[in-house]
Amino acid sequence: MLARQEDPWKLAVAELKEGDRLQGKIVRLQPFGAFVELRPGVDGLIHVSALSDRRIAHPKDVVKVGQEVPVVIERIDPAEKKIGLRLVREEPEEQVATEKEASPKEAPPKKEKEAPPRVGQVVAGKIDRIEPYGVFLVFRGGMGLVPASETGTERGTDLKRHFQLGQELKAAVIEIDASRRIKLSVTAAERADEHAAVEGWRQSQPKGSGGKGFGTFADLLKDKKTL
Repeated sequence: MLARQEDPWKLAVAELKEGDRLQGKIVRLQPFGAFVELRPGVDGLIHVSALSDRRIAHPKDVVKVGQEVPVVIERIDPAEKKIGLRLVREEPEEQVATEKEASPKEAPPKKEKEAPPRVGQVVAGKIDRIEPYGVFLVFRGGMGLVPASETGTERGTDLKRHFQLGQELKAAVIEIDASRRIKLSVTAAERADEHAAVEGWRQSQPKGSGGKGFGTFADLLKDKKTL
């Protein structure tokens, strides 16, 4: 009878997709993350870096076994039978009410809410995580993934050798999907910088110059790339 039962993983792959938001239960904690039961026989992993906006020593600092949590599916690897998740952090209404009732003398100064990033915007941040398929960049207003193909490195480059955690990086927002996942590009940011430099040079040229001196500007760009 057991042999005839359908593999729960096959059912999950057929029904679940990246970007889906669902409820799960924490079933196991490890130093590297928390395992969440999405359905009987199918677990997903919330990496420790996807559990909180701040650095934490252990997943137990944020969640506990048996807790029901909302998650978003970040990636599904059918070959390895792995599901990568991200914890959805929502501010409880009770907490908001408590903060409003707090004494003005004790309440911390209210911070201005960061404007959400937009496609085409160039952001600067620090590398929070390095994976074979890309690097995660944390910046003011959010966090996004720079796929390996958008890092400006050659195909097959070991990203962990090329980049370092905490390294500052500038990237352009090239895509924001329905789940607010942000895709970034280092090469697009470099092109944006060059375009801005070209426009700035053009504006500085006297009218009727006929483009004279462009060779000098090209040399300037060349020098800029070698920095």
